[in-house]
Amino acid sequence: MKNNLGSADRIVRVLLGLTFVYVALYAPVSVAMMWTLTMAAIILIATGIASFCPLYAAIRFKSCC
Repeated sequence: MKNNLGSADRIVRVLLGLTFVYVALYAPVSVAMMWTLTMAAIILIATGIASFCPLYAAIRFKSCC
């Protein structure tokens, strides 16, 4: 698994994921929206930390180097 995310992309993904967690926990949203935001947050944070996005790999895109 080679890194395919640049620093800016990683930072944006982690911050957006944390924002989704905050909205899911503290904003008055429906249960379905809460779970959707939580799942999106998990994916964004995990890919940001791992520096690897499977979708980028599938389309052979790199935001680094």
